[in-house]
Amino acid sequence: MRPTHYLAIAVRILSILLLFYALRQSSFLIELIQGNMPGYNVPVAFAITTVILPFLASVLLWYFPMIVAKSILKPELDQEFQPFNAEELLTALVLGISLYFLYYAIIDGVYWLTVLQTDQSLYSQNAGEQ
Repeated sequence: MRPTHYLAIAVRILSILLLFYALRQSSFLIELIQGNMPGYNVPVAFAITTVILPFLASVLLWYFPMIVAKSILKPELDQEFQPFNAEELLTALVLGISLYFLYYAIIDGVYWLTVLQTDQSLYSQNAGEQ
């Protein structure tokens, strides 16, 4: 299989996810139309748009995934995959594991910086009150 075929499979999966999103939004639309959601100032036209647009995008992506894939990938990138040797496979595995841990390290760093910033702002507010 060529890279465009793999990308077309990903486009079809995106299409399914968009369909699920449209179905979830349709329950909100039905509740809004029936009037079971007091206190929401959402125009009905906006709620209809949040259902119709993802549904139409889902249908288009489902029926035309190869066109989308070919428009994304350049022809020179659409070559057959060459098999990995052991060294290249190990390099890819180590890079994948390191990206996994880097992702969680960044998340933890942002969390602790937020906690530190919140503690400092609370400390400065309490010091100003005394």
